[in-house]
Amino acid sequence: MMNNYSLDLLLVPFSIFINASYHFYLWQSSKSKQPKTTVGANIERKRVWLQSIMSVNDNKAILGVQTFRNSIMSIILSASISIAINGALASFSSNSYTSSHLFAGHPTFGSQSEAMLVLKYSSVSLFMLFSFLFNSMAVGFIIEANFLINLNEGEVFRANAEGMMMKGVVLGVVGNRALYVGLSLLIWMFGPLAFGLCTAGMLWGFYRLDFSMG
Repeated sequence: MMNNYSLDLLLVPFSIFINASYHFYLWQSSKSKQPKTTVGANIERKRVWLQSIMSVNDNKAILGVQTFRNSIMSIILSASISIAINGALASFSSNSYTSSHLFAGHPTFGSQSEAMLVLKYSSVSLFMLFSFLFNSMAVGFIIEANFLINLNEGEVFRANAEGMMMKGVVLGVVGNRALYVGLSLLIWMFGPLAFGLCTAGMLWGFYRLDFSMG
C-alpha cells in the first residue's frame, strides 16, 4: 500500500510547490516599474491606453468600452469552461471509480483508493470553482469600469475607472491560470507521473509565453 502512495506523496506536492513558486516569481516580476513579463507589460499597456482614452473626447471613451468587450468575452469563455468541467466531474467520478481497478497494482499510476480518488476530484473541482469565481469578479470589475469610463467626469472617476479595470484584468489572469492548474490536476487521474510531466510541460509553456520579451 505504501508503494502505491510513494509517487503521489513525492511528485504531487513537489509539482504543486514548483507551480506555486513559479507564479509567485511571475507576480513579483510583473509588479516592477519596468515589468519583465508579458503579463506585466500587457497590464501596463492597458493602463496607459486607458489613460489616453479617458483624456480625450467622448467618442474615444465609447471606443474604449467596445474594445474591452473583447476582454470580457474571453473571460466569460474561461469561466464557462471551468464551470462546465466542474459540472461534468460528477459523471467522471462515478465512471473512474468503477474503472479504477484497471490502474491498480502498478506504482506508476499511484494509489487508486477511494480516498485518493475523492482527493483528486476535490482538488480539480476546487480550482475550477476558483477559476469561475475569479473570472466572474473580473467581469464585474470591467463592467463597472465601463460605466465609469462613460461618465468621465473628473480625476476621481478616472482613477476609479483605472483601478476597476486593472483589478478586472488581474483577476482575469488569475482565473485563467487557475483553469490551467485545474486541467493539470485532472491529468492526476492517470497517475502522479503523468501529473508531474504535465506540470513540467505546462510551466515550460508558461515560461515561454510569460518571459518572451526580448
